[in-house]
Amino acid sequence: EWNGIKELNTPVPRLVYAVLIVTALFSIGYWLLMPAFPLWSTYTKGLLGADDRTAVSEAVARAKLDRSAWADQVASKSFAEVEADPKLLATVRQAGRALFGDNCSVCHGRDAKGNVGLENHPQVLAVTGPHAKDEVMLAVRKHLPPQHDPYISLIPPQGIKLTPNHYAYLKISEGCNHRCTFCIIPSMRGDLVSRPIGDVLQEAENLVKAGVKELLVISQDTSA
Repeated sequence: EWNGIKELNTPVPRLVYAVLIVTALFSIGYWLLMPAFPLWSTYTKGLLGADDRTAVSEAVARAKLDRSAWADQVASKSFAEVEADPKLLATVRQAGRALFGDNCSVCHGRDAKGNVGLENHPQVLAVTGPHAKDEVMLAVRKHLPPQHDPYISLIPPQGIKLTPNHYAYLKISEGCNHRCTFCIIPSMRGDLVSRPIGDVLQEAENLVKAGVKELLVISQDTSA
């Protein structure tokens, strides 16, 4: 006891020790049975040989094999021959409906009536590709015609920034050549395309003239 404070030597409850022992035993057992630790060029496989990557690869291979049964016939036959085969035609229609729903219905609508107004997504004005500045502006002006205002109609040479005055972002390229399984950028933005050096320098000069002190160079793959 010191200065009115008494130190108690309370033992740790046995339940805590039991939980720690069970957790340690479970961890060791999982480490031995399942893939666990990464090594230099591989990883510990585990005694059970369980592997999600192998399971997924096998499932994809089975799906390709199942689809090849009718896909090869479609590839080798003319449209008239496919249409004359009721069983094959039914399979094609069923598969085509699924493929259309996964890949095309967003723009063309569930009934394939075209992309007028993107009927499945009325809140979307238009769909464009990367660097499509003119298409974006046309779509915006179509749905929101500009009204002349002497105070805001004249956009400054450096453009409109959403950052504080002392810094700005400077994009030097668009897209990416890598195909990482976790990343959707190549599908959305396409392959890597660098901006012309003249455009980059001109934008940088305009930003500096506007008072920007720091330029942050950005892109999907800046090191490319």
